[in-house]
Amino acid sequence: MQQARARYPTAAHDQAARHAYADIERSALKVYILFHIEHALEEDGSVRYADEHGVLTWDEQAGDEVRRLGTYSS
Repeated sequence: MQQARARYPTAAHDQAARHAYADIERSALKVYILFHIEHALEEDGSVRYADEHGVLTWDEQAGDEVRRLGTYSS
């Protein structure tokens, strides 16, 4: 009977992966994407930038236009 291969790494592999991830995390490059959102006017002529919780919102189907201006890093 053939033995099935382990689906997950062994404990040694797991520990090595954690150390590698920690090294990557210390030297991680943060990447930011800069957008410009042109909000469409509501029916009453106002512009809605955020929802009732203060979270920035946009709806391309309602006419808001989203443009990626660029990408930069830390």
